[in-house]
Amino acid sequence: MLRPDGVRSKREGEGTVRGIKLRRPTPAIVISLVALFVALGGTGYSAVSKLLPKNSVGTTQVINGSLQTADLSKKARAALKGNRGAVGPAGPVGAQGLAGATGAQGVAGAAGATGAQGPPGPTTAAVGGGVNPSATPNAKFGGVTITTPTAGKLLVEGNWEGYALTCTAAGTCSGTFGLYLDGAPVPLAGRVINLGASGTRTDSATMYGIVANVAAGAHTVQFGYAATGNWSSIGGGSTQAASIALGG
Repeated sequence: MLRPDGVRSKREGEGTVRGIKLRRPTPAIVISLVALFVALGGTGYSAVSKLLPKNSVGTTQVINGSLQTADLSKKARAALKGNRGAVGPAGPVGAQGLAGATGAQGVAGAAGATGAQGPPGPTTAAVGGGVNPSATPNAKFGGVTITTPTAGKLLVEGNWEGYALTCTAAGTCSGTFGLYLDGAPVPLAGRVINLGASGTRTDSATMYGIVANVAAGAHTVQFGYAATGNWSSIGGGSTQAASIALGG
């Protein structure tokens, strides 16, 4: 309505803002606005609830760098793992470490089985001063038997006390007394007596010699004598013999 000064006066229920006339909203408009807000709000809530499961957050709620591996699901952690890469080259050999302390002495082991008998070792021996007994003695007697396990040399020794020789009045005679191994004379294991006509002599001696290349087995040592010339008797006395295997 107009005032007397020509300015329209404000009607009850009306107002102006900087020259813009404002009207009071009608009840219908208010109801429409409320319905619109409800519809929009419900749609937003429904979309968020469908996209984010319970106890979940979205991108806008996460601060960069704040999530840890434990915050991720098993599926997410598995997706982050790539295929194993190729084996890299071997690194350089490290420096030699310090020597360790000496360990305690171990328990002694059980004794081993006895080994086989070895062959005899080489032996060097020599005999001198005697004569070779006769190859054709008048008789052989007494003696001792020795068994050698292997082939080799054999030292033969004998002690003869009281051997004697007597010659006839017809002339001189000679007697040889010595040791024999298996019937053969032992080299240098003999003694000789030379007498004139009607001569007689009794003597004693220790005789010994070495026989080489004696085969393994049993062997017999004996005493023997041989007389030549005009002799009437030979032999007698007591004897003792021994033999020692010397090896190869």
